[in-house]
Amino acid sequence: MSVISSSVLINASAERVFKVITNPKEVVTFIPGAMRVTNVPQLPIKRGDVVSWEFLLLGLPLKGKWVVDEVTSPNVYIAQMKGSVEGQLTYSILPKGKFSKLTIDFDYKLPDALIKRYTLRLIEPHAQGIINNYLSSLKTYLELPLKTVR
Repeated sequence: MSVISSSVLINASAERVFKVITNPKEVVTFIPGAMRVTNVPQLPIKRGDVVSWEFLLLGLPLKGKWVVDEVTSPNVYIAQMKGSVEGQLTYSILPKGKFSKLTIDFDYKLPDALIKRYTLRLIEPHAQGIINNYLSSLKTYLELPLKTVR
């Protein structure tokens, strides 16, 4: 398995960051390549909830399920990915004054079709870029004045 880890300091409370990252409907807003999320359970999300996802990575459509393992508000959110991509996503939120440090650790196994199509050297920087873009989009959204936020 491969691991990607990235962090960002966001000018928003840990509670607000947690609320956004634990809402599966928000995924397509922030993650580049996320096409759709379906079968979203009633919020707030809880351990055992399952969400279906579709993603486009380097032109290859991927599908799967997101199974929630742990939800400890407002600090930890862990989910297992099953389907085209297997792995675990761990979100950790550490309050730092009026800021929050969000860290994403993505431990994953690439699908054989993707490995055959691209070399690992090309995929890992692309996956790292997706995580970095996701964190940047999330930071921008969460730092908007509350009046303009959905």
